[in-house]
Amino acid sequence: MAEPVMENPFSLPSSRKIQLSKTVQDIQDCVCEMAGDVRESGIPINEDSQTLQRFCIKLEYLLQVAQKTRTGVFGGKKDYWNYFCECLSSNKSLNDGVRFVKSISELRTSLGRGRAFIRFSLMHHRLADSIQQCVSCGKVTSDWYHPKSVWLNHALSSTLISALYDLNDIQFDLSPGGYDLDAAWPTFARKTFGSSYSWAPPSRSTSISSLASLVTQDSQPLTSLRIPEEADPHQLQNNLCETQSKCDKFEQLFDSSENEKLALEHDMDVLKKRVEQLDKELEDAQMKIKIYTEENAQLSTQLKSKQELWTEKEALLQCRIQNAEKTISEMRDMNKKAIARKKDDAGKEPPSSTEMALELSTEAEYSTALESELAAVTKELLQKKEVDVKKTQLVALLDRKISQLEQRNSELLAMLSTMTEVSDVHTEQFKDTNKGLEELREKLDMNEKRRTMLENSNRELQIMLHSIEDKGQLIARTAKEKLIKYSDENRRLKEQLKVAGGDDSKGDLSDILKKRDSEMNAVKEELAKLKATLKKIDPDGSQVSATIAAAK
Repeated sequence: MAEPVMENPFSLPSSRKIQLSKTVQDIQDCVCEMAGDVRESGIPINEDSQTLQRFCIKLEYLLQVAQKTRTGVFGGKKDYWNYFCECLSSNKSLNDGVRFVKSISELRTSLGRGRAFIRFSLMHHRLADSIQQCVSCGKVTSDWYHPKSVWLNHALSSTLISALYDLNDIQFDLSPGGYDLDAAWPTFARKTFGSSYSWAPPSRSTSISSLASLVTQDSQPLTSLRIPEEADPHQLQNNLCETQSKCDKFEQLFDSSENEKLALEHDMDVLKKRVEQLDKELEDAQMKIKIYTEENAQLSTQLKSKQELWTEKEALLQCRIQNAEKTISEMRDMNKKAIARKKDDAGKEPPSSTEMALELSTEAEYSTALESELAAVTKELLQKKEVDVKKTQLVALLDRKISQLEQRNSELLAMLSTMTEVSDVHTEQFKDTNKGLEELREKLDMNEKRRTMLENSNRELQIMLHSIEDKGQLIARTAKEKLIKYSDENRRLKEQLKVAGGDDSKGDLSDILKKRDSEMNAVKEELAKLKATLKKIDPDGSQVSATIAAAK
């Protein structure tokens, strides 16, 4: 059956909200249909039910839609299975499903483990309780889902969880194994008689590795064990208790290591978010530096071109000033010469007043024009100096900003380097923790195998003990009957001997008595051997007495 395409939007439009409401309604309809099928047929729901298939696909859709993208320590994508683990691992009453899924070595992806958890919850009528517990963890749910997710919508989530509680009245008959849940949901029922898979969650004294190994060991016959004839049941029982205590200690160590692993994963997520934030800040700072550098280069180019232009203008103005000064100097010389001529011509006829006025007017206009040009040149020089001062201040400001950004960039790089080192340290700790977990799993595996062998040995010794006890009781009853019989015959033969009184009869009776005595001695020897055998197996006779008392 084709699976729906899962999306992961940051915000959901109104049409998507309507679609979520319709999906919740479809799940309610699926629950009602399955309840009706069970009432009509009286047969539990199995993988052949298309209604169950629709229910699982739609529930998985709601668990994946609007889910935030999260990755593990080594870059693997996390799914709703990791959300279940984070919410339920610390809940002792609801973490059986988590421990059961972790014990399945065939599952390779988070998606497959999530599907196995849903199937386990359906079989044990815990799906509604588990999801209710997850939704009640508001902070964790907010970290995993966007605000418009169905799990953060109180009305929709309440309606959905109420429908899931109706599943507690429906019986399911699902196979615990035999499907590739990493690829797809099961579409047909598979009955495997004598399968080693079971829906029972692992016990507190059973490790994940030992469960995986016992799957292949269950098919081996117990008769392959060789029990020595001189085995002591008490020693075996002590070894069994010692192994059980070691298994409990290893299980506690394993649980603490799992908690440390989760804490390390959380720290790694926090560090990863911090590193991403620092990377973003560093990228922004580098972008600003690039922009300011480009602006500085442009301003420097403009300043250089303006400086060249102003240099040219300044040279031109200086040239004009020199020309003006030269002209003034020439005019002064001409005035001096004119005055000198006037003095020389004092004796001559003086010029008319009109000519003198015209000459003075011309000189005044020329002098005024020169003064105006000089004032304009001086004003331009002052403006140029003011622009140069502003340009210098702007360049200094840009240099200060670039220095600050470079300093911030250096700080961010140092912080990023520190965070990278811390992340590397956490990664090494995580690897060491994984290595320790593997060693603990190997030890748990060995202790589990040893415990299983001791249990089998103890069981077979109990069987041997019961067999010997039965045989001993039979021999004892037979010997007792023979003793009574021989006693009666002896008494009867003695009476006959007294009555007969003959020598021949005495000889015959003596032979018969000797024969009976030898038979009684043989029975006594057999009883003695039986007692010695029982003494080897049960020195104090406590187990035999308990067995005889139980039989009575």
